[in-house]
Amino acid sequence: MKGEALVGLTEIFERYGYFSVRVDRFYSFARIHAMHHNALKAAYSLLPPSDSYTEACVTLGADHPVRKFLNASSFGLNYMGTTGVFAEDAIGEIEDDVFNFSFYTCYCFQWALFETCVTDMMQELVAAEMAGLSIRTNLNRKLRAGGKQLFDLIDSGDLFGQTPFRTILPVAGWNQETEVCDYGDLNAIRRLRNDFVHGIRYPEIGEDGHMAKERLYNRSMWILRNFAANTMLETRQLMRTD
Repeated sequence: MKGEALVGLTEIFERYGYFSVRVDRFYSFARIHAMHHNALKAAYSLLPPSDSYTEACVTLGADHPVRKFLNASSFGLNYMGTTGVFAEDAIGEIEDDVFNFSFYTCYCFQWALFETCVTDMMQELVAAEMAGLSIRTNLNRKLRAGGKQLFDLIDSGDLFGQTPFRTILPVAGWNQETEVCDYGDLNAIRRLRNDFVHGIRYPEIGEDGHMAKERLYNRSMWILRNFAANTMLETRQLMRTD
């Protein structure tokens, strides 16, 4: 029973980590496209008519790398153009929307992944019946309440003897500095996520620029992943010693 529970914990965390990194990849993909949207738009506007393009390629062999590059570029840009993505739009530049919407969508999604991961770990602990009865009863109560009440219990130390919501991160910048992140940082991430879900009124999503949003996203994701890893380690330790 104990071995199965420990394996279950590892699977929960690995599933969370794999899914979380995929969300990061999507966010990076969206940002990169947004940053280079105008360059793609300019290249699309410079595409020559098909007849002159074909004539220019006649002198190149079918396997010539330049011809292959031109064919692939022309096909890709023409297809993108048929979607209207390069058309002038009266409602604003699409790259700003891609930056903003991908930021808050991925931010909210990452919180959901973290919350599910920690909740699943606590449910695994209860199901394994490896903690004391009073601890399991209290944990069950907080699991039913969910959200902040569950995290308050985990942070209190009543469950593990210490909080898993504490980590050290490097501070972005030229100076080699670090910062201690704790439960207050987790609450700040949760509150911002709630604002995104329930309180968005304008497409700009705050006054911070794109780089500031990217730094906030990266810092928040490292906090969530480190806290999830700490929770897994503390839960494993509790299962082993019970």
